[in-house]
Amino acid sequence: MIEPPHLPLTFILRTDAVPLLSSGDGRWIARVYDTLSETEGLLIFEDSMEVAYLTADEAISTIGYFIREANTLLAACDVTRSEGHARTVDQVRSMWWVEETRKARAILGIEVQS
Repeated sequence: MIEPPHLPLTFILRTDAVPLLSSGDGRWIARVYDTLSETEGLLIFEDSMEVAYLTADEAISTIGYFIREANTLLAACDVTRSEGHARTVDQVRSMWWVEETRKARAILGIEVQS
């Protein structure tokens, strides 16, 4: 198992870091606490250096965009690359349908029973 590099100095790990794309890619993502801004969020890092940091608010507000664009990009994906990649593609499709269903229900005023 490949271990992630150390976090950049101002970040404290909240969850285990996972490879952003694959273990050989070198980029990692984790939920962290940033001691400089005193915020929690998602950090993408490589070689113990920050690539991108999104606060919790920023990460949540971009999820819909990521799902929409990921669904659009599915046509360009080679699902034969690996079983894990095929599972990821299936997960993106599921998330896209959940988001579209949520938007449709909101437009139609349909409340979901818990």
